[in-house]
Amino acid sequence: MERVYKTHHEQKNLSREEKKKDIQAASLDPSVLVAVYDLQAVLPSPCGTTSDFFYKRHTQNEGDSMHSTIEKEKKRMLKSNNTIINVPAQWIPLIALSKKKSPPYAVYEVTQRDVYDIKVLCGNTGKNYSIDVDGKKVNWNQIKIIHFEKTHPKTIFFKTDYSQQYYNRILVDHRQRKPTISFKDIKLKCAYDRPLPISKKKYNGLMELCSKKALPLQYHQFYKNLPHEKTDKSDND
Repeated sequence: MERVYKTHHEQKNLSREEKKKDIQAASLDPSVLVAVYDLQAVLPSPCGTTSDFFYKRHTQNEGDSMHSTIEKEKKRMLKSNNTIINVPAQWIPLIALSKKKSPPYAVYEVTQRDVYDIKVLCGNTGKNYSIDVDGKKVNWNQIKIIHFEKTHPKTIFFKTDYSQQYYNRILVDHRQRKPTISFKDIKLKCAYDRPLPISKKKYNGLMELCSKKALPLQYHQFYKNLPHEKTDKSDND
């Protein structure tokens, strides 16, 4: 038990050191890009004092501190102004003003036209994501560091331990029978051709909030115009 505990702390400290290196490299070299994704946290709307973020587990994600800062600003605003976030657009100024120290957060608004279907890349550039160059099976749940280089667009560099000196490699076009094409010859298409509808159940719940005047009248039309499913999927089961 003690050994597992020490290993956990060693990995945690090494991950923070790795993060510092990435941040420093990106600040000194504009060609270095560091991307952080959080696919679990959401910003619910409408949002009141009972809304919370839920995490499956603790992470060493750079976005964790950002979510904490935004959450603190939300609670401060709700407490001082006794208001709620009625529509998603109201999150934008809250996020932009949540960080008090310079530099502030830069918030970029996107639409569904900015979301592309990147699955086409997999089909045309290679399909090997499970076997490394040494012929060993890759367990993605064990990967700690993943790295890409522009000069090797079809190679995935990865480490399964923060103390690992050298990167393992995956060649995505390894043993590809069908000839692959260059990335520059691939034309990406938008992932969606229309706004994604919410479920009928969720839409009905929002309409109930409007009818009970739990939401201010000026926001009713926004929710009434939301694309939604016409039937409840559970009715078809």
